Amino acid sequence: AEIQAVPVPPPPAAACSPLLLDYDGSVLPFLGGLGGRYQRTLVLLTWVPALFIGFSKFSDSFLLDQPDFWCREADGQGNWSGSLAPGHANRSGNGSIFPPPGLPTPAGGNASECDCHEWHYRIRAGLVQNVVSKWDLVCDSAWKVHIAKFSLLVGLIFGHLITGCIADWVGRRPVLLFSVIFILIFGLTVALSVNVTMFSTLRFFEGFCLAGIVLSLYALRIELCPPGHRFMITMVASFIEMSGQFLMPGLAALCRDWQVLQAVIICPFLLMLLYWVIFPESLRWLMATQQFEASKELILQFTHKNRMNTESDIKGVVPELEKEITRRPKKVCIVKVVGTRNLWKNIVVLCVNSLTGYGIHHCFAKSMMGHEAKMAITHNFYADYYTMAGIALASCLAMCPVVGFLGRRGGLLLFMILTALASLLQLGLLNCNLASFSLFMNTLTGMSDSVKDKFSTAFSIVGMFSSHAVGSLSVFFCAEITPTVIRGGGLGLVLASAGFGRLTAPIMELHNQKGYFLHHVIFACCTLICIICILLLPESKNQNLPENIPDGEHYTRQPLLPHKKGEQPLLLTNSELKDYSGLHDSAAVSDGISENTTANGMKSM
Repeated sequence: AEIQAVPVPPPPAAACSPLLLDYDGSVLPFLGGLGGRYQRTLVLLTWVPALFIGFSKFSDSFLLDQPDFWCREADGQGNWSGSLAPGHANRSGNGSIFPPPGLPTPAGGNASECDCHEWHYRIRAGLVQNVVSKWDLVCDSAWKVHIAKFSLLVGLIFGHLITGCIADWVGRRPVLLFSVIFILIFGLTVALSVNVTMFSTLRFFEGFCLAGIVLSLYALRIELCPPGHRFMITMVASFIEMSGQFLMPGLAALCRDWQVLQAVIICPFLLMLLYWVIFPESLRWLMATQQFEASKELILQFTHKNRMNTESDIKGVVPELEKEITRRPKKVCIVKVVGTRNLWKNIVVLCVNSLTGYGIHHCFAKSMMGHEAKMAITHNFYADYYTMAGIALASCLAMCPVVGFLGRRGGLLLFMILTALASLLQLGLLNCNLASFSLFMNTLTGMSDSVKDKFSTAFSIVGMFSSHAVGSLSVFFCAEITPTVIRGGGLGLVLASAGFGRLTAPIMELHNQKGYFLHHVIFACCTLICIICILLLPESKNQNLPENIPDGEHYTRQPLLPHKKGEQPLLLTNSELKDYSGLHDSAAVSDGISENTTANGMKSM
């Protein structure tokens, strides 16, 4: 009988060289870290668009600001009579009604006063005309303003989720460049809108493209830096973005018309079309996804731009690349994180922190600016605007020394505790409307209502200060602990969570602040939960970025305080983690961990 040959299965693919997967330990030092001129140029190029992003993010405060409005009619001789529309003055943008000088102020109003053929407006935001005055979005049409505010935020949320996944699959550079092209198209078309429906629809797509730019630049910035410089490089970008916030009132005063302002905000993105030529793909992402042929070309480009001698390649990065150059690329989707034991928990915790930080920030802002008219600290648009911007700036300035001293986890925990304390004190002591409790507290403390209002304002400022730091630090923390192969998806999740937190502001305004107290209580409870969950996070300060999912799994948590000499640690070490298989067999790739690993399982520089 004829014997048939049984095909022999091909041998399993050999593991990739550990040298190539240790980007922070071998590849980045070979390229000179941030000492190379080309690397510094690329970092600078990620900073410049932050100014344009700041303009776009805060444009709603001017395009959709609710102006003071009144109805007036001519008597045929050029004399005008005026009447107020129904409403009451507040700082929420829901109908800030003030009569012009010399016009009568009626004692009361009713729905019939909305029957007006011609509205006249006094815009507080430095513009002669904005979207509200263009299409008379007052009285029965006021809800359309909130829908227009939704559109940009919802576009940002969907954009972060979708472009994050795309960035992990096709790269950061294509997402950045295509987002720039489409934001130019949609952003300039917004200025040509013929009605509020067209405006809101185009703003959604503008937000979608803006999310792609924000996410790809954030990832590129993180992946360019060595461990010791990541936080400060990111904070510089935040300061530049805030400078856009501070410059917006002046820009609006110069433009005068909302269409001109919209065009001026979008046109600077034209400069980013040059990035197609001058900005390369993320070398870290190429190495992590095993695209070694493209990686070799980019490394040679780095050495040429930095005028380096390839003979300085002591560790043999380039020779190792040549050995592995035929290896097929290995790309990963964020969905893979579901099969992990630790990584998905870390990402979920940071998403909840981001949602809570940005969500409760609105509660503090409403309390400070006046949920009720009696608590308003000012009736000036610019004072309100710059107060908010100043608190955000102070928060970022405080983050630098706090995170430098306490680390990522310690800093996040401190700011979350401050947020929880400010929220609970404000809710439990000053916002209680029970007459008996109020009488008891007045008797006990002798505090008048005006003193309580001042305490409430102080707690609101502290809460805004700390909650802004919580939101910003959660995004940065997630970018550090998420592996390079899925960093886009992880950043997309945490930035989308931040977007959901910001979305609570227009939702509450749409419902005329109904349920405001319950809204604040829910987020206050979330802060307490977050305090506990933050203790489960690892510490990423001065640690190498994880490149693949197994690396991310070995980012295990440490106690906040170091062990005393001779004390038995309560948390599992990496060697014990390797033997622990009670939950999952998720590729516990700890075979190649060197002896000099830290307690997080990552090599330090």
